[in-house]
Amino acid sequence: MRWIRLSVFWAGCGLVPADSDCEALAMRDADGNVDPCDLQACEACDDVCDEHCVVLESFPPQYACDGEGTFTVYDECPDWEPPAR
Repeated sequence: MRWIRLSVFWAGCGLVPADSDCEALAMRDADGNVDPCDLQACEACDDVCDEHCVVLESFPPQYACDGEGTFTVYDECPDWEPPAR
C-alpha cells in the first residue's frame, strides 16, 4: 500500500516503499510547514526507485536507492539552510 511506511530500521536506515508519501517524510519547520528542498529530494529518489528508498536518518536526511546514489536537499537547493526553529 502506498501510504504505509515500513517499520524496519537498521543502523540508522529505514526502508520506505517506492511511491512513498514524501509529504509525510519530509522535514518540517517549527510551524509545521514541509521543507520544499527536502520534499524534492525525497521525490527525486522516489522517481528512480523500483522497489524502495532507503532513508538515512542523518541531518539533513539522505534518500537512496540501490545503485542510484543518494539524494539530499543540497542536490535540489545548493544554498539550503536548516528550517527555522
